[in-house]
Order: sequence, then C-alpha cells, then structure tokens
Amino acid sequence: MPWSRDDRIFVLALFNVLRPSYSRKDSQVLEAARVTGSCRGDRSPDSIVYKLQNFRYLDTNGKSGFSHYALKDKEIWEEFKGREKALQTEAERIRSGKKERCDEKNQ
Repeated sequence: MPWSRDDRIFVLALFNVLRPSYSRKDSQVLEAARVTGSCRGDRSPDSIVYKLQNFRYLDTNGKSGFSHYALKDKEIWEEFKGREKALQTEAERIRSGKKERCDEKNQ
C-alpha cells in the first residue's frame, strides 16, 4: 500500500515522541498502523517501524536508521522541521479525520 502525505505526517509526529529502539509491539506503533493506510487496517506495524527508521536516517544525517527513504519523506521532514507543534496538530487532525471516515464506512 502506498504511503499518503497524511500517513507520512502521522508517522513523523510519532517519530518526534518515540525514542529508539522502535518496536512493532509498541502501543503507539500499533495505533499508527491502524491510523495509516486504509480503514481495513492493512498497514503493518513493521512498516511503521521501517518508516520511523527512515526518519531517523534523516534526523541523524545518515549516521543511523535506514537510508532508503522516499523523496516525499524528506519533503515532509523539511516542511515540519522546527515546527513540532504544527506537526502534532496536523497528526491529531489526521487521527480524528481517519476515525470519522472509517466510522462512516462501517455504518
């Protein structure tokens, strides 16, 4: 499943709160797997951990993390660099909007 802009923003917001090492069993990682992707919850916790490692690579200037990030990851990184409050606000909007969309689909 391709990563949307909102998916990337949500995981970047998570990156700013979590500290390495990232675990696919972490409750916040599990929530991110539910919030990103489709309403069916088909994004895996492992894919969230991988995306966190992509952001770690950007954060550490290549000293740690996974180097195979997407250019859109870097664009999101640059857009929200130094704007943590705006990032968290956007992540909350994404979380709320996803819940509403999925609730409507299930009715």
